[in-house]
Amino acid sequence: MTNEELRSALQFMMDQVHQTAVSKGWYEQPVAFTTHIALAHSELSEALEADRKNHGRDKVAEELADVLIRTLDMAAAHNLDLAGALVEKMEKNKSRSYRHGGLKY
Repeated sequence: MTNEELRSALQFMMDQVHQTAVSKGWYEQPVAFTTHIALAHSELSEALEADRKNHGRDKVAEELADVLIRTLDMAAAHNLDLAGALVEKMEKNKSRSYRHGGLKY
């Protein structure tokens, strides 16, 4: 997939996720960026909890899908060029040194 195809696909997903959220009433009032960050964080916490409680890979994947949905919605709602930023960041990461010179964990 080319960078332009990736960018287009991600923008399409952002639009779809945001349209769904709007149609379900989540934007009757403006949503602050800080609220969106907290909601995305809560989904990460739910993924961690599902893993810790051994709820299975499907449940962890579902919670990580929620992280993506919240992130895509947040970017669309706040008119962020997440698609462009992702493509640029992926290219930047390709040029980084092994483990960015950091320690193993």
